[in-house]
Amino acid sequence: MPNLTSILPPGSGATLANSSLTIGSTNIALGATSTTLAGLTSIGTSSLTTGSISITGSTTLPAALITTSNAMAALVIDTTKALNTKSISADSTFTFSATPAADQWFSLLVTNTDTVNARTLTIPSSYSFVNNANITSIAIPANGRLHLTWYYTGSSYIVYGDPSAAGSVTIGTTTIPFGGSVTGLAGLTSFSTATGFGASISGNISCGGSVLSSGQTSGIGYTTGAGGTVTQATSKVTGVTLNRVCGTITTAADSLAATTAATFTVTNSAVAINDVIVVNLRSGYTNLSDYEVYVGGNAAGSFQISIYNNTAAALAQALVLNFVVLKSVVA
Repeated sequence: MPNLTSILPPGSGATLANSSLTIGSTNIALGATSTTLAGLTSIGTSSLTTGSISITGSTTLPAALITTSNAMAALVIDTTKALNTKSISADSTFTFSATPAADQWFSLLVTNTDTVNARTLTIPSSYSFVNNANITSIAIPANGRLHLTWYYTGSSYIVYGDPSAAGSVTIGTTTIPFGGSVTGLAGLTSFSTATGFGASISGNISCGGSVLSSGQTSGIGYTTGAGGTVTQATSKVTGVTLNRVCGTITTAADSLAATTAATFTVTNSAVAINDVIVVNLRSGYTNLSDYEVYVGGNAAGSFQISIYNNTAAALAQALVLNFVVLKSVVA
């Protein structure tokens, strides 16, 4: 009978005793099974053709068995690498390094460093389950990242991670990938929304029709950040500066003689000569009818306010005036 210890892999920590097999510190009767192997520190060079090994704890793999990420120098995806990485700032065409073996997996992680524009990746023809068709291009959002994974069947490539279908919105004739941004909307002729839908837009909105509001308690106006406040110094003829399209002006509390007007200039870079400025008396008076407020004298960057004392006696009150600038043109 041969020496049975010779069939055990070197360094495996396994021994034979009577009708059992000891692996590590676990004694397994011949013909029995074990789900754990206590005290097993190495398996040497042996390999398993059937079954499985369950390891609780940690194991160390040789470096040759670990596929590290591949930082691509060019636009060639290494099909032998589990992860290829690349940063782009322009539309880019990628190719495969070689035809992989059947059942091979490999992937590409792309970062778009262009913070303004979405970019297009051109890839070898690959079947996308998202599109239910072969695709050759994929959009990546501005300042975005995209991870594509391929599986080679032996005759065709299947790509996963394609966001192109149901991954964009078209407004007018402009297609915007989810997560992307756009500065203009070509071909937009109308804009309607469902009840309760709101839109926050930074930039100008220009339309060829009316801008109407049906909000019974909202209407059209300015929001937080557009306005400002200023307090007049010395007297009611002292000029003030407030570069805002709306806000409040608090006048000085000096005496205004009976049946007399005081006029001051508001320096305001938001005002153009054709604009309409609306001013009303908000507070600070005893009787509303004591004063009349006029506004005019528009110029590029300024307008004037005149306050008239309607009463038969001098009044010394700090008045609070609301104002708003309505933009207007003559052509």
